[in-house]
Amino acid sequence: MQPILEQRTLNAPIQRVWDVVTDLDDAAGQRSTVTDVERLTEGEFGVGTRWRETRQGPMDITIEPEVTDCDPPETFSVRFDTAAGPLNLTYRLEPRGERSTHVTMSMNSGESSGVVDSVRRAASVVGTPAVAKLMRQDLEDLAAIVEPPLNPDTADDAP
Repeated sequence: MQPILEQRTLNAPIQRVWDVVTDLDDAAGQRSTVTDVERLTEGEFGVGTRWRETRQGPMDITIEPEVTDCDPPETFSVRFDTAAGPLNLTYRLEPRGERSTHVTMSMNSGESSGVVDSVRRAASVVGTPAVAKLMRQDLEDLAAIVEPPLNPDTADDAP
């Protein structure tokens, strides 16, 4: 799979964004493509946290991510297995002043060899656009949650 990168700057402070992207308990209610989340570990979000997540899209998929790296409130990475091999997803949050946060989501293939690489290359031709679309939707959903609504009295003045 070719690495996939999606980015967006949000009108919200970094801690607010971090709190939402790491909130497993409310993820199914906050993300339009997530239909179910089941915690597999207890405690605070951090390295070793695992959960089962079901998403809807072109076809339903269930994954079991595990946090492999975590540096609150700036970055975390998860790894999960798919039919085409392991994938790594990283969220990077960068403050832009006191009220904005630039979010970068990147996904790439995990380690593998031989037959798995061949299957992964074939699957990436079909899967990459669908995965990028899900990542863009996650950023849209995140923006809808963390960004303050426009003031109806000034909405007509917005750029």
